Amino acid sequence: MSAIDFVLRPDRLHVFADVACYYKDGTVGAFKSKIVFVERFPCAVCTMGNAAAGMLVQDALAGCASFDDLVAAAPARLSENEGHDIALALGGFSDARGVFEVWYGRTGTGQQFARLELAAGYGGQPQLTDEQWLRGFGKPMRTAAQIVDVDDFARTVLTLQREHVWGPAQGYPRNVHLVGGWGELATVTRDGADIRRIIDWPDQIGELIQVPPIDFNEWRRTHAEQADPAPAPTSQSPRVSRHERRRAAKAQARKAA
Repeated sequence: MSAIDFVLRPDRLHVFADVACYYKDGTVGAFKSKIVFVERFPCAVCTMGNAAAGMLVQDALAGCASFDDLVAAAPARLSENEGHDIALALGGFSDARGVFEVWYGRTGTGQQFARLELAAGYGGQPQLTDEQWLRGFGKPMRTAAQIVDVDDFARTVLTLQREHVWGPAQGYPRNVHLVGGWGELATVTRDGADIRRIIDWPDQIGELIQVPPIDFNEWRRTHAEQADPAPAPTSQSPRVSRHERRRAAKAQARKAA
């Protein structure tokens, strides 16, 4: 299913994803955006899984007159494609409820099409582990209100998600990586929507995605979102937060005085 993520704020919605399409053996078949827009109103429509069936779902939803109509029509469109593996995510502003929302459903899993409750203002798949959040950001997951630079936040999350492995348990003949090509970030407001390319990877069509190790200590020093430049924790060096270091420095200054 590759990667799809959302950052929800009171006045806008950010959606970011990779663009890899792949065969059943994990080989890259094409690079294609998972995010499309509806022309008549600001909204992001995102499909993953079977690319051809996903395009049919997108086309069937194109005639909706509002985001709320889109949400109402989506379950029937997914049911028509129950024989295909498709995930559908819709993000936009609900006139009926007066807020930005994300709705998600997937065929063949029993997962009903429903509104995502993004308690911290962020949600995505594949989910990152606590260890990955610490490696990538030097701190645990924050709320969306604490994200300083959403472009850089998206770059780091997608880069960490590239590490995720799908294997025989998910129907692949071997362990494979599926997040690849490049990363795109879409922003939806009540006035419109735009999308931009935020990171590129050296993946090639016809090949498996290779994910080399990354020095995240260096990554965090060279990316704007990474506000904490301390080395990532190791078993020999316990983690000391930026705030703890500041307190210790102030205490030391008081003693010196």
